[in-house]
Amino acid sequence: MNNITFTILGSSSGFPQPDRNSAGYVVSHGPALVLIDCGGGVTSSFMRAGFDPLAVDHVVITHTHPDHCCEIPLFIQLQHLAGRVRPLTIHVPEEFVAPLKAFLPSVYIIAERFQFDMTILGYTGGTVFEEPLHISAHPNEHLEGYADDIQRLDLSNKMQCHSLVIQGDSARIVHSADLSSFEELRRLLKRGDDLVIVESTHIDITDFLSFAGSNPQTTYLITHLGDVRAVEELQGRIDKTGLENVQLAKDGMSIPVTA
Repeated sequence: MNNITFTILGSSSGFPQPDRNSAGYVVSHGPALVLIDCGGGVTSSFMRAGFDPLAVDHVVITHTHPDHCCEIPLFIQLQHLAGRVRPLTIHVPEEFVAPLKAFLPSVYIIAERFQFDMTILGYTGGTVFEEPLHISAHPNEHLEGYADDIQRLDLSNKMQCHSLVIQGDSARIVHSADLSSFEELRRLLKRGDDLVIVESTHIDITDFLSFAGSNPQTTYLITHLGDVRAVEELQGRIDKTGLENVQLAKDGMSIPVTA
């Protein structure tokens, strides 16, 4: 039985921070790696952590805000330059499949030049893939605030954003991605969750801390953090609660989970 490790490659909010990369995470399961989101600085952070790019067979993008997806071309380029020959699958919200396929050749990421097969698959919810881990996507309302602009400008955007549930043999990890409220995440959580990754920008922290306090068996990791002052304020609020199962994310930190 392989253990799972969740590594933070980038923990910044949508406002880029000088000491943090944008959103990006690696889930390790034995020798297999899954990359979740690929925002600014994530590719360098991936290499700095000592990961083997050729061990990544799946990339999952939760939504298409730039701080979650802007380095997809660079990560693909890394695979090519590292001499990849095994297939690579990139899972993106269904609305992003056609735009991504159209964009990549414009930055000279031309699949026909690669020695590996690259597949871009869209998803809208449910199972994303089942091996080496079972990852399922759960739509949330993070992007619903764009509805008026999309209608007014006649855009093709479908406002697709997803939280993820990552299931090992016996371990369960929930990754919120960006949300519109903590209530959206609450519906996914179960007693006995091993690890919950909470992107904090758009949730009620008081509500979240109260929930975390009632589930001491689960480890909660807060990410998507603002500037130093905001981080200090949030840490102070956690300290006042006395909760030992809530941590703030830092780039490069890894959380082991027994699978």
